[in-house]
Amino acid sequence: GFQPRRWTLQTQLGCPLACGFCGASRLLGRFDEKPLSVIRQELDQIRRLSGTRTLELADDNTFAGSRDMDAFLNVMEETGFHWFTESDWRVGERPEILQRLARAGCRQILVGIESLVFRYPGMGEKHAELQRMMEAVCRIQEAGVAVNGCFIIGAEGETKESIDRLCRFLETSPFAEIQVTIQTPFPGTLLYRQLQQEDRLLSDRGWSHYTLFDVTYRPDRLSVRELESEFRSLLQRLFNADQTSRRNKIRRDIMKAAMARADVLHLKGRVATELSGGERARVLLARALAVGARALIADEPLAALDPGHQIDVMDLLRAEARDGALVVTVLHDLSMAARYCDRLLLMDD
Repeated sequence: GFQPRRWTLQTQLGCPLACGFCGASRLLGRFDEKPLSVIRQELDQIRRLSGTRTLELADDNTFAGSRDMDAFLNVMEETGFHWFTESDWRVGERPEILQRLARAGCRQILVGIESLVFRYPGMGEKHAELQRMMEAVCRIQEAGVAVNGCFIIGAEGETKESIDRLCRFLETSPFAEIQVTIQTPFPGTLLYRQLQQEDRLLSDRGWSHYTLFDVTYRPDRLSVRELESEFRSLLQRLFNADQTSRRNKIRRDIMKAAMARADVLHLKGRVATELSGGERARVLLARALAVGARALIADEPLAALDPGHQIDVMDLLRAEARDGALVVTVLHDLSMAARYCDRLLLMDD
């Protein structure tokens, strides 16, 4: 049957903040969080339906609520999924979450930095100095989780010069990925009501233009055509081959966290010939994990490892398989094979 590349799961409804531009914070009803018991049941059901172990959490601010985050991360870790979600930058100031994120399967967080020229009403504690937000972003990525920085252009006060400043900032920023959209006044939001009262909504651009990439209102300091032109130029500069390569390198650097997963981070800088057989085997495993390939062949990965590291290695390989990768391994330890493998092929020479 059909096997999706990833599943979508919602663990909360809406957002506790009330940012004036955001439809999720007010259009979806009262903010609420799904009970952990229900989340576990739904994850178990997904595991029964499919071998795919990649999730998109369809949340708007996963870590901004009042749920027990330690218990939440326990559920995510125990069910063995890799997942990405959305949150505001403040998660980068919560070490009790950061130290567990990667181990719990989190691979990426979309963080809304929003506009650099305008403070939207309702942002509350989410609004802060850019330096503080960027320090939080760096801490998230140091924890082994990539950050997709989300920015809005076209807010009040936006000019050609401010868009150029944003571009130059993003060309050297530490984000592993970025998303840039045009301010969009979704019906029902405070932003929509304000622009409607000022007669600035474009009557010839209906719902089909509310895409985050089309201009649906008259900016205050740019013409519609100027904002459209500046947006196209911005995307061309930020998503050219050089910039894409630069961000890919950042992502690869973040993947060095795979070294920590294979317990070889302390071996960084050591000469390969100085490593023991077990250390060399774990380094090779970390290298394979960092590639992120969809198939992994491991020939006697437990050789020369002590019992504790044997279990660690098999846990890692099983996690890769649960994430949808094909993992084929050759083992002499039948008990390990029976404990971890989905299918066994016994060979008699």
